[in-house]
Amino acid sequence: MVESVVQSHAEIVVDSTEKSKIRVLHVDDELGLLKVAKQCLELQGPFHVDTAGSVEEALNKLKEKEYDAVISDYQMPGKDGLEFLEMLRKNGNTIPFIMFTGKGREEVAVKAWSLGADHYVNKIGDPETVYCELAHCLRSTVEKHFAEAQMKETVQKLQTIYQNAVEGITYVDPEENIVYANKAFAGIIGYEQEQLAGMNLRRFVDEESWAKIRTETEKHLKGKANRYELIFRRTDGTTRNVQISGSPLFDSDGGFAGTVGIVLDVTASKNAEETAKESEEKWHSLFEMAPDGMATTDMKGVITSVNSAFLRLTGYKREDIVGKRFTKLQTIKPKDIPKYLKLMISALRGRLPEPFEYSYVRKDGTIGWGEAHVGSLKKNSKTIGYQMIFREITERKNAEESLRTCAQRYEKLFESSRIGVVISGPDGKVSSANPAAARMLGYSGPKELVGLAFLESCVDQNQRKMLLKQLMGKGYVQGFKAFLKRKDDSQVRIEANITLYKDTKRNVLRTENVFTEISSVKRLRKS
Repeated sequence: MVESVVQSHAEIVVDSTEKSKIRVLHVDDELGLLKVAKQCLELQGPFHVDTAGSVEEALNKLKEKEYDAVISDYQMPGKDGLEFLEMLRKNGNTIPFIMFTGKGREEVAVKAWSLGADHYVNKIGDPETVYCELAHCLRSTVEKHFAEAQMKETVQKLQTIYQNAVEGITYVDPEENIVYANKAFAGIIGYEQEQLAGMNLRRFVDEESWAKIRTETEKHLKGKANRYELIFRRTDGTTRNVQISGSPLFDSDGGFAGTVGIVLDVTASKNAEETAKESEEKWHSLFEMAPDGMATTDMKGVITSVNSAFLRLTGYKREDIVGKRFTKLQTIKPKDIPKYLKLMISALRGRLPEPFEYSYVRKDGTIGWGEAHVGSLKKNSKTIGYQMIFREITERKNAEESLRTCAQRYEKLFESSRIGVVISGPDGKVSSANPAAARMLGYSGPKELVGLAFLESCVDQNQRKMLLKQLMGKGYVQGFKAFLKRKDDSQVRIEANITLYKDTKRNVLRTENVFTEISSVKRLRKS
């Protein structure tokens, strides 16, 4: 049987040295089957299969080595496969687990799924078909597990960026439940950041605003980004007008996963607009004192007034602006004039434009960004001109651009740095590393370091204990010099700065190790 399987798969044998092998632990009390399975799987692709004849032996091997996946029979002397799976999951071990058994009872499969098995494969059948299916399950499960780990790491990096953003940022699921909100968003609605996870947006709005949110989410379902305004109720009973720039998120299967919103508190501007309508006197006072740039035109597009904020934003004097047709202003780029003429014609026909963003030229030649709101000036119910409010949004535009590029820049710096960087989780095992760190430690790439206990590679264990004691006490260690054991058992001398991060309850979150190589020593051979 072995020969037939070997021959039928000879044409798809690959040189496993060209790829990182998937490390598999196969547990079964049938030693002959273990031998056959090992040969078949290693012929199927980049697999390295270790075997164990019992659960006890498998547990010992899991303590000694790192594996990417476990294959287990169901019925075995002593503990069976389900008990093995249950022990792993109760201990927090999320290693991909495939139940590979000839026992096809439905209750066994159901129990395996409920305990956290990733796949259930029946070993009874045509050997070629069986081992093809098993190999496929191994590949897909390990790839999924790795992708999930990468996604978690990326989220951790981006959270730092989002958390420190000046603009409010929130991510809600398709039902508008808050999955994440940064400090700025919490400040806008008057809650503590920790309170927001799981809350529904309906809690902060009236029926009209809730209907608006759901309408905009329907657009997100179609892949459209949008910008709209709402009124949020704060915990103290006051309200905030906000402008939300919403973008849809989709999962790997193309399903709608929710919305990411950049939230700007525009309460001051909205209040200014309302106040301006109350009386001419109040309007003029507000016009000149408003923090946003303001201007008015007649029906021909000639500028009739501008406020101080407008002059401050553009750098021009009042006489440079007032009395000129807007198309003659130096603040407007020539290529944008046709667009503004179309907006003017639309306004003359009674269709005022929606708020829009624009770029403008300051007197010193620099470029700024603004957001324009256009309204009608009326006298005796007749339109006599137009008023514009210009909000400076250069910082916001830069922030939006930073959000898009910061993650890419960080990733590029992380990958290209000559300084080794290793990030370990609460258990001390490597969650991510850069190529420089892998190179110094003699590994082919960062993936090989993932899951290893980085500080345990310290040759002098007494030195390691002192390091851990200092880290737990001070939270950081600088200029730490030590010999680390490389993959080939040679040693490398490094100097490191190590920082320990904890949450508010002083639970360890992660450890960041930044180090440079001082010198290398020849490989130490085992006695």
